[in-house]
Amino acid sequence: MQPSTAILLLLFRNALPSAAQGCTLQSFKESFLYDDNFDLSGLKASYDSGDVVRLRCKVGFRGFFKLICSEGQWFSTGDKCRQKAVCRGALIPNGFSHEHQNKLYYTCNEGYKLLLKGWWDVASCEEAEWKTSECIADTDCGPVPHIPNMSVTSDRLRFSEGDIFPIQCDTGHQNLHPDLEELTCIGGDWISYNVPFEQICTPIANKCSPPPKVLNAIIMGSFEKEYPSGVTLTYRCRKNFIMEGDSTIQCINGTWEQKSIICKAASNPQ
Repeated sequence: MQPSTAILLLLFRNALPSAAQGCTLQSFKESFLYDDNFDLSGLKASYDSGDVVRLRCKVGFRGFFKLICSEGQWFSTGDKCRQKAVCRGALIPNGFSHEHQNKLYYTCNEGYKLLLKGWWDVASCEEAEWKTSECIADTDCGPVPHIPNMSVTSDRLRFSEGDIFPIQCDTGHQNLHPDLEELTCIGGDWISYNVPFEQICTPIANKCSPPPKVLNAIIMGSFEKEYPSGVTLTYRCRKNFIMEGDSTIQCINGTWEQKSIICKAASNPQ
């Protein structure tokens, strides 16, 4: 081979793109990224540059960890494996339980009932604690029941026999039952004296459909399919627009007030 030919071959080889260097499982095990809580079963001995490998944790640990091979080096994202929280034996006041496969099945003794569930429930272990519902006396009541068009501001969960809760209907609704001013906890149930919950708070007048759209404006409130009579909504112009006229509109017996609400471009925008 002539010297000039050998030089050309060498230049040609140097001009060829070299294959990107891959990564090995062994190099990962020898790196600072590795810990003994990873489950390496099923992984290959080597990976190409650009490969992404998701690692699982061993039983009793949890985490989300990915390896990325790039030019012969491992990079990572996510969290390393951490030991799962372990819940010890559960104490159910006025009840009993059975633990199976990290789940707690529990119920209440005779004369008691679960506060928020049916006659039994299943709890999970969260942050080393069993998240269980309370066992209360059969004569106690749980939270105030949902009554349409009545807002319940109390966050109290448990009421005793004889406790009462006042009935206050939302704006645009009224209680047409003069003898029913409150709900009463009797025998473990909320009593409304034969008046169905859905008939306690009734509309005072016809409801309105959504208010008219105003160009370059929004309503300062949540969108509803219907609005009770008496409610007032406020329009607000977008930036660099100013309101001409009144900014509020009221629903009156199924019809919105007739008002001229205009958002006009400001002469000196900010």
